Amino acid sequence: MNTPNNKRYRDMTECINAAFSSLLQNKELRDITVTDICEIAGIERSTFYAHYNDVAALANDYAAQIEKQVSEQPHKENDFSWIFEYIKEHPDFFKIYFKLGVSQVSSDYKTIFFRNGAYSVAKMWFEDGCVESSEQMGVIIKREYEKIFK
Repeated sequence: MNTPNNKRYRDMTECINAAFSSLLQNKELRDITVTDICEIAGIERSTFYAHYNDVAALANDYAAQIEKQVSEQPHKENDFSWIFEYIKEHPDFFKIYFKLGVSQVSSDYKTIFFRNGAYSVAKMWFEDGCVESSEQMGVIIKREYEKIFK
């Protein structure tokens, strides 16, 4: 049976993600179709739909994977500069991430407010060419974080 824990299922998910990532290099999310993904991945539409309901579900899953990878990076508590350093070290990764938009998942307004604000600041910094240092950006985010959570 083809379940999420099955190697074949996981391999196909990786294939779909690779096709999606490839498409995002040159297209906006709104312009990507299931047909596009299936053509690049060399799969049938039914295979895509066995994994995802639609392109939006794929995008949300892809963004969640990126967020999980970022959250697992070693860092000091209340030091936000590492996030900006990580963005600088992985520009292709974040070019795609920022095309996906902000995840709205949260349990409270304060957290979603801060998360979306930090996301927007990081995206603006990235799109402007990472002019300020990671340390400067960390100070900016920490200052705003302390205003909200203290």
